[in-house]
Amino acid sequence: MVGHSATIDISTCAFPALSPRYDKALREAVQYILARHSPLGIFACGSIVRGTPDRSSDLDLYVIITGNKRQRIQRFFNRVPAEIFVNPPRAVRGYFENEAEAGRQLTAHMLATGHLLLCRDNRVLTLRREAQRLLANPRPLS
Repeated sequence: MVGHSATIDISTCAFPALSPRYDKALREAVQYILARHSPLGIFACGSIVRGTPDRSSDLDLYVIITGNKRQRIQRFFNRVPAEIFVNPPRAVRGYFENEAEAGRQLTAHMLATGHLLLCRDNRVLTLRREAQRLLANPRPLS
């Protein structure tokens, strides 16, 4: 893992094998993220990454950052819609908790099953393991 102050180059990311249209969109999205944030980690999630897109599919990207800033960005990259979730670890754990109580573990699913594009900090791997444990041991609904 690279030190946090180092400039991140897109070539350090581990991209999944996608069709040319989606590959270009994902690379543009990652460049967009890297130009605006210094992420600890980036996950690519959803049906496009799983290889099962349909007409309404979008790229889902989950970005782990330091600090307290939370952001949800919706943009198009190479004419593909994308949704980018930017959160610090503390907020991610808050989503884990709230979504587990509601019986809809969306954030845990994204981090547990998503493709890890970039990991610059052990906190990213810790969050992934926590997400995997949550999905393996769901809370009973009242």
